[in-house]
Order: sequence, then structure tokens, then C-alpha cells
Amino acid sequence: MSILNKIIENSSEINSGFKKHYLTLYAIVGGMEAKRVLEIGGGLSTPVILQALKNTGGELITCDPRDLKGLGLEESIKSENPNWTHMMDLSGNVLDKISGTFDFVLHDGSHEGKVLFKDLRKILPMIKKGGVLLVHDTNHPKLKNLYRATCLALLGFRHSKITLPYGHGLTIVIKK
Repeated sequence: MSILNKIIENSSEINSGFKKHYLTLYAIVGGMEAKRVLEIGGGLSTPVILQALKNTGGELITCDPRDLKGLGLEESIKSENPNWTHMMDLSGNVLDKISGTFDFVLHDGSHEGKVLFKDLRKILPMIKKGGVLLVHDTNHPKLKNLYRATCLALLGFRHSKITLPYGHGLTIVIKK
């Protein structure tokens, strides 16, 4: 089965989480021909991003304190993807260590409003003009503070945004 078929199969499962956004994730990363991608909070989204990056020749940095097993990933993903760096640490620590600009950033890490706000304030200057930021769970009925934290973090940055209303919400931000 091709990776695209796997993505379609996984995204069509009845689930309100990020699985509903796999096709969107794949299409944005591939469509914008991203070369440098940052993922805060790894997991099953990681292979989707890596597959899109195989077509663009891009690299992925994933920040998540969990090991591969904790992310639900096979050990072989490391050897199959030399363009992937997994930084096992909290987002605040990783964001203080990395530099440069990113074409695309996915934030599906901390679900605490204060942490998300701090992360986004560090991330937004690192996103290139025309770059894309995705923030997951911004429409979650139990996490109303995530959308508010996202909006507050965007103050002072020229941007456009839209929130997809399914899969607990996915806010798509384009930095202008």
C-alpha cells in the first residue's frame, strides 16, 4: 500500500483528533515545497510530514520529550529518514537551542494556553514570510484557551488565519 493510501485510510477513520488533518498536512507541506519544517509534538503526523518532504528534499526537526515508542513510531524511521532530527526535550528548551527560519511549523505539543503562547511567540519570528503555522486543537470543547492563546500570540505579526472546524480544530496561519 502506498503512503498516500495509508494517509487516506488513517484520515478516514472515525476520530476527532489529528488524523482528520493528515491529508491537509501532507498537501500543505508538499504543496508549498517546504524545505525546513518544525514539528512541536510528534507522533503519527511525523511520517506524514516526512513523506511530503521526500518529494521536496526538505528536513524535519521534531520536538517531543517522548521516545519513538512513546510517539507510536517504528525504530526504522530514523534510518529511513536521514533528514529527520528528533529532539527529545520540552518545546521551550528546544526553541531556545534552534535558529534559522522555517517554511512550515506544526504545533501539536503542549495543550496549556500559557505554554502554547510562549512557544508561538518564539516560533513566529522563525517562520519565513509566506510560511505556514498549524496549531491543533484550537476548537477543542475542553481546551478553549488554545484558540485564545494562539490569537494573543499572533498580535504584532502580519498574518491571515482560518480554523478548520473538524478534528478539534486546526488553525492555519500564513505569515505575511
